[in-house]
Amino acid sequence: MREGEQVHCFTVKTGWFQTNHFVGTLLIDLYSLRIGDAYKVFEEMQVRNVVAWTAIIRAYISVGDVESARQLFDQTTDRDVVLWNTMMLGYTEQGDMVATRKLFAQMPCCDRDAMAWNTVLLGYANADGNLVEECERFFFEEMPADKKTVFSWNGLIGVYSRHGRFSCVLSAFHQMLLHASSNRVVDPGEATLSIILSACSKLGALGWGRGIHSYAAK
Repeated sequence: MREGEQVHCFTVKTGWFQTNHFVGTLLIDLYSLRIGDAYKVFEEMQVRNVVAWTAIIRAYISVGDVESARQLFDQTTDRDVVLWNTMMLGYTEQGDMVATRKLFAQMPCCDRDAMAWNTVLLGYANADGNLVEECERFFFEEMPADKKTVFSWNGLIGVYSRHGRFSCVLSAFHQMLLHASSNRVVDPGEATLSIILSACSKLGALGWGRGIHSYAAK
């Protein structure tokens, strides 16, 4: 940090801080755990693009101050999908899916890419409490088919596994394979197969286990 402060002083003396917004953004990242200093850098930046706004909002989220992050988010006029996801991740990390869904509803449809949909899905999957039904409903009833990646399926399969719904794990995997036949983006990987094999073991589903073994070998 001491060396970083020296470089900060150098950028001010040489004019790089005033003329290059990338420098300011990286300084915000440098001071992210000293949020007061990070915000001071942000205030002094002459050019604040969406990357700079994302950096300072992410810095507040990293220290657990989601309320201040949201206040800054509401001040922004130029938002991209990364900024939207950064703010939603702040809520999901706190397990606040009500706020996450409200923010997702405000997000322009054109910005709702696979990353945005997965942010909400994985928020449900990782939240404390029994949100299996909410996760399931979001996945099957709301999430567009073309936005379902391997990470989406892993999120659904993972939440079934964590709550001991091993029959649902195998059912979801079967649906994943059907989906994968028309969309190579969702081909199961090592993470998927390890969850499935674990479910087979707990269910005593030897036939399924042999099938997964053969699939993995191929």
